[in-house]
Amino acid sequence: METNNEREQRARLTIYDKLNDCRLAFKNANVKKSGKNTYAGYDYFELDDILNALIPILARNRATTMVNFTPEGATLTFTDCETKESIVFTSPMSTASLKGCHEVQNLGAVESYIKRYLYQNAFEIAEPDSLDRTMGKGDNQNGKKPAQNQQKKDAAQESPEEKAKRFAAVVEKYAQKNTKVTLEILGAYGAKTPADVPAEKRNEVIGALKQKITLN
Repeated sequence: METNNEREQRARLTIYDKLNDCRLAFKNANVKKSGKNTYAGYDYFELDDILNALIPILARNRATTMVNFTPEGATLTFTDCETKESIVFTSPMSTASLKGCHEVQNLGAVESYIKRYLYQNAFEIAEPDSLDRTMGKGDNQNGKKPAQNQQKKDAAQESPEEKAKRFAAVVEKYAQKNTKVTLEILGAYGAKTPADVPAEKRNEVIGALKQKITLN
């Protein structure tokens, strides 16, 4: 049972203190990633992984979250249940065109993706940068080293501009092979061009392209 001293200490917390406490609690919870990209060889957080860990954390901190969608965009609102103060996180809306799915199923897929990204943004849930592992994968045929290996740089030494150019060059290869599918995948991430894709999402875009388009 909460003591008077604990209640007083909690009353002095700002909404930003509570948000940081929730972020730290999630980080310390060592949540397991159930999502698997078998082609690129990396794991990622499913929406259920995030929510199953966050809901008890939010309850302990007397806070809650609400996600809302409009045709223009999506929002995640973090609210302090005690003070009623809120912090709003936003994301542009997007579309998807999945094979064998009707419009409502496509909408549900988009909302699930954006909802996951909103929670990752709000609670600073980072995924490992697997871009280097996906780019050029499958090019090493007949035991030959791909050209990228001869020009390989340590990722830590690359500038953001160099990474962006390298990403754009790979997307261009897929666009030359199948422009329609490439644009659909970019659109699913709220992007019209490779430059519109956030750096932390590039690896997912490349993985999606490799699953849909064969360069051979």
